[in-house]
Amino acid sequence: MLTTADKKWITENFATKEDLLFFVTKEEFSEFKEETREFQQETRESLNKIMNTLDHFLGELRDMRQEHDVISHRVYRDHSPKIEDHEKRITRVETLPLPRATV
Repeated sequence: MLTTADKKWITENFATKEDLLFFVTKEEFSEFKEETREFQQETRESLNKIMNTLDHFLGELRDMRQEHDVISHRVYRDHSPKIEDHEKRITRVETLPLPRATV
């Protein structure tokens, strides 16, 4: 015969009919798996769209950088001799003696 302590131990350690109502059935689990697969597929599609958009932007950025490099090189090539000439002229002007002021 079960004692009151035994009954208490059983109810604390084993599931009751009410507890079992909260468990997932096979059908519910199958539905959940299918919904999860659908969600994964939608997520993959969204991620692919995002990655394609990023690829487009990165391609544009790469093209802009290349264009910037070409233009920068051209500007440097065109202006570098002028800058060097100005440096020589400034150095020459700075080394000239100052005229004396007449009062």
